[in-house]
Amino acid sequence: PVAPPAVPALPCAAVSPRDCHDVHAGGAQSDGVYLVYPMGPGLPVPVYCDMSTDGHVWTVFQKRFNGSVSFFRGWNDYRYGFGRADGEYWLGEVT
Repeated sequence: PVAPPAVPALPCAAVSPRDCHDVHAGGAQSDGVYLVYPMGPGLPVPVYCDMSTDGHVWTVFQKRFNGSVSFFRGWNDYRYGFGRADGEYWLGEVT
């Protein structure tokens, strides 16, 4: 089993952010992995938040940088996601 990525604590105002914009509005300023709750407070999803590119906040759904994760995959892998938000990954659908 692979351990989940470390996720920084957020201020109380951002306990259940729905996306990276909410994470930023709650006080986070650094790029990194955060838990968001797009389906509500019961289902956290680790995502990479880019808070430094072009002066905007981005929820990253695909990240590649060194080829450590193969992206040569079938449809189900893309549908449900693969990799880890603290490395190379494809977010997939959130259900």
